[in-house]
Amino acid sequence: MEQVSTPEFSFLINWDRYMLIAGGACIVIAFLIFLYHEFKVAQVKDLKEKYDYVNLHEVQYFWYSIIALIASGVFLTNSVFTN
Repeated sequence: MEQVSTPEFSFLINWDRYMLIAGGACIVIAFLIFLYHEFKVAQVKDLKEKYDYVNLHEVQYFWYSIIALIASGVFLTNSVFTN
C-alpha cells in the first residue's frame, strides 16, 4: 500500500518539525537568559552592589526564562498531540 502525499499531509509533517525546532530553541533561549543573569551577578565584586543588582534584576530575568520555558512547553505539546 502506497502512502498518499497530499499538501495537507506534508503541511502537518512540516508543522511538527517546526514545532520541535521552536520548542528546542525556546529551551536554549531560557537557558541562555539564566546564564546571562548568573554571569552578570558574578561580574559584580562588591557585595552591596551585587545585592542591589540581584534585588533589581533577578525576578525580571527569571520571569523571562519561565516565559521561554512555557512557550517551549506549548510548542512541544502541540507537536506531540498533533501526531
